[in-house]
Amino acid sequence: MNAEAQEKCVHRLVDKIRKNAEKIVALDESDTENADVVLVSYGITSRVSIKAIEMAKAQGIKVGHLRLITVWPFPEERIRALAGA
Repeated sequence: MNAEAQEKCVHRLVDKIRKNAEKIVALDESDTENADVVLVSYGITSRVSIKAIEMAKAQGIKVGHLRLITVWPFPEERIRALAGA
């Protein structure tokens, strides 16, 4: 395989993933509606973030949690919606 063929294959796969992002993106959401702050986490940091969320809620802060199950494609549309953009 030469560089041109490799580039063509990679672009084809990336385009395929981008076109099907809404089918591929996986996330777990809790308490995001009416939240003032939404903590986004992935992997092992998700367990640690739960304690931080509990502590914030105990102080009266409205906190939601968005746990990314897949990182790519990134859930741009959902993050924009939560940010109000």
